[in-house]
Amino acid sequence: MARKRKISPVQIYGQHKNKKVPIETDQKGRLCVNSDVKVDVQVNHGFTFCQKKWRAETRDVFLPVPTIDISHAYRYVFAVSNVGDADAEVQVQVGPSRQALMNDEIPYRIPAHQTVILTPLRFSRLIRVQFRSVQPEQPTCLIIYFQAQMFQ
Repeated sequence: MARKRKISPVQIYGQHKNKKVPIETDQKGRLCVNSDVKVDVQVNHGFTFCQKKWRAETRDVFLPVPTIDISHAYRYVFAVSNVGDADAEVQVQVGPSRQALMNDEIPYRIPAHQTVILTPLRFSRLIRVQFRSVQPEQPTCLIIYFQAQMFQ
């Protein structure tokens, strides 16, 4: 039968308002912490926020934003604001390489002066969004955001 080693008691002191005060411990020697202070802490759990932004004008054919590597992303979305006076269509594309991108879903229509959030349905290493005018020769202005939580 193993014998428990007896630990000699040690008192630790801290300082409060220029006075030395003993630090409270439980019977096993663990620190006891009591506080009236409320702290709002944001823990990022190893993530960092990433944002990219483009301002673009639509044409009659699909035009893409640059491809983004999301292999280290935890969550990601595109937010597209149509700040112009005509409707636009946007479509997310994903793929393993720039030469092998596929449409993630059907094109999404964004009415003038509206914003949409596009969450991709599929995952692959690369992602981008492409956009075009709904009506021929009626360009509109888009502000496109890519936002992600990236593993650090």
